[in-house]
Amino acid sequence: MVNQVYDIIALGETLLRLTPPHLERLDQSAGFDVQVGGCESNTLSAMARLGLNCAWLSRLPENALGDRVRQVLRQHNVDVQHVSPGGDDRLGLYFYEPGRAPHRSQVIYDRADSVMARMQPSDLPTELFQPGRARLFHTSGITLGLSASVSDTVQQALQLAREAGIPCSLDVNYRQRLWSPQRARLCLEPLLGQLELLLVAERDIEKLWPDAWDAHSHEQTLRRFQRWAPNCVLVMTRGSAGAALLTPSGELYQADAFSAQEVERLGAVMPLPPVFSAPGWRENLMPKRCARGRRWRHSNMQRRGILPGLTAVSWIACWPTPQRRGCVASQGGGIKRLHDRPVT
Repeated sequence: MVNQVYDIIALGETLLRLTPPHLERLDQSAGFDVQVGGCESNTLSAMARLGLNCAWLSRLPENALGDRVRQVLRQHNVDVQHVSPGGDDRLGLYFYEPGRAPHRSQVIYDRADSVMARMQPSDLPTELFQPGRARLFHTSGITLGLSASVSDTVQQALQLAREAGIPCSLDVNYRQRLWSPQRARLCLEPLLGQLELLLVAERDIEKLWPDAWDAHSHEQTLRRFQRWAPNCVLVMTRGSAGAALLTPSGELYQADAFSAQEVERLGAVMPLPPVFSAPGWRENLMPKRCARGRRWRHSNMQRRGILPGLTAVSWIACWPTPQRRGCVASQGGGIKRLHDRPVT
């Protein structure tokens, strides 16, 4: 459909994940379970499963591996018709070994010079970056760190989106195997002023913006960091401590962690971007979205695989009963609007 309108379009790389079965180690396994996943495509899959119209922008090889990625994302109702053909270029891979104490999980990437790493600004479907064609453009720091040409492509996409009046969001999602903190900060900082929504882990602020980091106050950390992104909604994840949200006007909200039994941690952070990328996130729903992101994250930890598995029905089931919800709120365990304070 030539003039199809999307709720969200996102640009990023999707990889094949190879995992030894039955908690075997990488050096002993004779075979692997194969799954598909990537930061932005996971976000789109989550939103598409809840009924939103989503399109994925990327570059894939024209072979069976590229077809595998397309097929999986189509199964999640993600539109892949705008993906750029990558010829015989190689699809990126990574190997994931689940850990159990005392052994830690480990990830080995094989994505250097991948098909996505060769993407150029000319590969962008410019017809999508027109007024009224999308309600949000989303990408991540992972994509920016893949290569110089991909970084140029992301920056061009952000510029096109802004010119078309399409709001932009970015998930910092720092990966030290891709680039150094210094390089990441140098690339990210000029882009922060173009965003309406920024998602960042507290640990990433500590690594990339140590001058904003306050070991004793996450609030001060977030308020100091706001100087680089004064015009966007900031969402800071804090691991087991929950999440915090700061609006451009200085309103601070916080969500406590949601208890859940962990089945698989890899990909657990992925649900936060879709919750805040959904249409209407700029309306007066910030506290609810902060809580939903935390609940969705922990719910995703209760299933194997990377792509989000929640449906609208199971999403509703994640919420506590009305009786529990009232109890939690009265005990300070739910969303708290802390206070308004000007940025210092």
